[in-house]
Amino acid sequence: MSRRAALAVAAAMLAPLPALAQTASAPPPNAHVATLYRGGPAELRETRPVALDGPADVLIARDLPDGALGDSLAARFLPAAGGAAVVPDTLALQEAEAEPAALLARMVGREITWLTRNPATGAEEEITGLLRSAGRGWPVIERADGALEVLPPGRLLLRRPPADLALQRSVAVRFVAPVTTGTLQLRYETPSLGWDARYDGVLREDGAQLRLSADYLIRNDGAEDVLNAAVTLVAGDVPRAGGGGPGPQADAAMQARAMSAESAGPPQAQAVGDRQLYRLAAPIDLPGRSTVRRVLMGETAVPVTRRYVLEGRGEAWPGRVESGEELLRPHVRLTLANAADGPLARPLPAGTITVRAPDASTASADRPGAGLSTRLLAEARLPDLPVGAAATLDLGAAFDVTARRTMTAFEWRGPDEQRRNGPRPYEAEHEIILKNAKDAAVTVDVVERFNAPWTILQTSHPAQTADAGAARFAVEIPARAETALTYRVRVGGED
Repeated sequence: MSRRAALAVAAAMLAPLPALAQTASAPPPNAHVATLYRGGPAELRETRPVALDGPADVLIARDLPDGALGDSLAARFLPAAGGAAVVPDTLALQEAEAEPAALLARMVGREITWLTRNPATGAEEEITGLLRSAGRGWPVIERADGALEVLPPGRLLLRRPPADLALQRSVAVRFVAPVTTGTLQLRYETPSLGWDARYDGVLREDGAQLRLSADYLIRNDGAEDVLNAAVTLVAGDVPRAGGGGPGPQADAAMQARAMSAESAGPPQAQAVGDRQLYRLAAPIDLPGRSTVRRVLMGETAVPVTRRYVLEGRGEAWPGRVESGEELLRPHVRLTLANAADGPLARPLPAGTITVRAPDASTASADRPGAGLSTRLLAEARLPDLPVGAAATLDLGAAFDVTARRTMTAFEWRGPDEQRRNGPRPYEAEHEIILKNAKDAAVTVDVVERFNAPWTILQTSHPAQTADAGAARFAVEIPARAETALTYRVRVGGED
């Protein structure tokens, strides 16, 4: 909404008040309730205690954050004596009116004081009268005796600014019934607030255990502080009509100003509907342009499973024999199970996870991850992980485990006309040499995919069906040794 449109709405709203109506200013908020989502926008509720000398139909709530979305505004008034909440008749968002020309224009039709300097004496004098017009910022003032002061040089003095004047971004709340003492609540959405989880794991050398800890990060991108906030973090995807808000990552400047603060302990998850809520135990302050970081989960030793997976294509074609060997590297997959009887046994919200190797200078036999490690193995995105579920992280290509593939034979099967059309049945032989430079034996899951129905005819290692289009071979490689996997496959039909 433009400033002119906002003024027009506010003026139309405030003009037809009954004779006993008053406009009063609501004090700044003394508390907030903040519900934060990963994708934003957040929902914020302000609490503003109000104590008026007399009844008022309109309350002006000033200092509304710049990031507040006007179309999400809602208001209630809770009388001090209890009873039903007073529902507003109209809400009007008023942008700041601090520009001189705008201030002068909105005083047209009202009595003003204009300060001007007497050219003869140099003394400052006051002109008091009714402002008739203020075109281009120049006043025409009608004095009490009927004389007109046309374009007098000087400046406007507002000893008693109008109660509905918005020097800051404000909300004008008009109620169907006058209010006196109680609490004004405002609720609105803002993209300035959001949160994310950050996990840090140290992987034991044998790949069987991950020492996992987690923090939650609340970012405030706005310039305004959000003080004394009762915060709830919502885990899970919340659909929005207009799509998601900003991503969870804070920019470099905000990360540099990240703050850690004392808290009443990590928040506990509570299932509400199809979401998990994490309510902070005590209100916190969220300064503008900053990120607050606190503990979500203390360090926990979690059993994990490390696998080496070589994803390949067993699909063959004439000429592939001449293409020579293919150098391949298995990927390292780490599976983290959130078992109900395991050390975690709690829902984990999605977040960024870093997996590190223990720092040799600080590790010990009983605490392999005792120090802060700087040996990053991988960074990934952990999905929402309910109790009873498992997540698999890709730690990238292995360095000490490699493979070379060669197609050693190829033969078309079936009629010649099916070579270019139809199922194109053929038989092929593959040899995959896997090498292990580690000091311990490893097992590599070799997954071979085919573009048509397949049958393994001969193999050096037992084959399992990974899915309809893939075969899986578990190949053990001794320490500092190599193992050959060979197989013959028919693809695309029968003879």
